[in-house]
Amino acid sequence: MPIGDPAYAALRGPLAIDPSNATKLDGLFALHPSLAQTAQMFQRNEALFVHAVASPYRMKDG
Repeated sequence: MPIGDPAYAALRGPLAIDPSNATKLDGLFALHPSLAQTAQMFQRNEALFVHAVASPYRMKDG
């Protein structure tokens, strides 16, 4: 989750995770508390997150 984004809590409303309970990855992003093992993998350079990525290909209907 983008805890470093000042609009995060307002945009997510009741779905926002309390940043004090999240596992911080860097100054902007954090993981849900239930992803503790994934956070450990990230810290050991065994996991990588790629944010806001899409291929240039877009399927067209018909």
